[in-house]
Amino acid sequence: MRTPHALIFAVGDELVDGRRLDANGRYVTHVLESLGCEIDGRLLTPDREDRIAAMLAAGLAGGPDVLIVSGGLGLAEDDRTRDAVARATGRPLVVDAAVREKIAGRYRDWGRELPAGVDRLAMIPEGGRAIPNPIAVACGFTVEHERTLLVALPGVPRQLKAMFERAVLPVLRDRLSGTWPVRTAAIRVVGLAESEVDGLVRDVVRRQPQARASLMTTAGEVEVRVGVRAEAEDEDEAEATLERLLAELSATLGPHAYGRDRDSLVSVVAGLLRDRRLTLGVAESCTGGLLARAITDLPGVSDVFAGGIVAYGNAQKRTLLDVSDELLETCGAVSAEVCLAMVRGAMRRLEVGAAIATTGIAGPGGGSADKPVGLVYVGTGTPDGERVTRHLLTGDREAIRRWAVKISLDRLRRELAGLPATGEPVEAGARG
Repeated sequence: MRTPHALIFAVGDELVDGRRLDANGRYVTHVLESLGCEIDGRLLTPDREDRIAAMLAAGLAGGPDVLIVSGGLGLAEDDRTRDAVARATGRPLVVDAAVREKIAGRYRDWGRELPAGVDRLAMIPEGGRAIPNPIAVACGFTVEHERTLLVALPGVPRQLKAMFERAVLPVLRDRLSGTWPVRTAAIRVVGLAESEVDGLVRDVVRRQPQARASLMTTAGEVEVRVGVRAEAEDEDEAEATLERLLAELSATLGPHAYGRDRDSLVSVVAGLLRDRRLTLGVAESCTGGLLARAITDLPGVSDVFAGGIVAYGNAQKRTLLDVSDELLETCGAVSAEVCLAMVRGAMRRLEVGAAIATTGIAGPGGGSADKPVGLVYVGTGTPDGERVTRHLLTGDREAIRRWAVKISLDRLRRELAGLPATGEPVEAGARG
């Protein structure tokens, strides 16, 4: 048995210059890793045929078991992936008649004329196999090149996922069936820098001398993902190795490990709220509605989220959250005292058992020596009490606001789970 290797390429100017993130690469990586593949690289290339062809040729020269390329299969002038694959593999493009007829049928059903050059949508390299598109018209295809299976798919994530699951995944499962059984998972960590996480977990795998296992840390804003990969001669052993590693990592990371795999801070907080039969409300100043948006991005969260109040100005803090004139005048809007009053106002006005409040200075202006840009107060309220913590965040305006959202959710998670809080605790007093 051996470990198969894979490369993942994505085509698009908008990916290279950062206008759009490569969601397809993340999805394909997760699936290939679950099949036991070791990912040798994920690369981006602009919409230029010569660049795409050169990237593909270099990738194929390394002899990976699988090469996935997404994007550039449409009718636009800069959709050049088909031509680049033909150049890299030395195979001319031919029209797949069956796919051509399906495309023509789609246009008839829509009552539309076939566009000029529609045959390109049905072109595949000679000797390849077409992958029909169940959602749109541009087909994908597979090509066998020496020891590599090259798979080309559209760049639209919904189309790629549907085509991958229907047509590509069965082929890969069969193709990779003789490789080592592999199990993968991830632990999600919040409140520690990547270097701190790496320092805590680096010896975990080393303490498993008989295991074929590896760890990989990936940093995001506030959060770190620890990917775990375990392989063995049989599935039961791989599963047991994975679970042993996950248990040891969770114990090592302690309260900073908040979930696994596809968990998010919002989904974990929602679960804790359900367990305690609580509903949540939020009062936002510096985050300007971003916290409520992050919460409502989770499907089905309406059973535990009542709503939010964005009280950006002092007048709105008074009228919507009952923050007193005395507090605003003596302590200022960015203060522990006002944050605590916002928590209490949200719990009263929204009639909830749990609340989060944020107030701070996101910049770029508005800071002072006493209250610099990046100063954020986060308040939480639960049946166990009300608390405020002080945080000094760095970055530009949007980074500070995004950090404040994550920190706020983590603060409530810790309160609901009875875990130690992060940030600097602040005694806000009983006023307001």
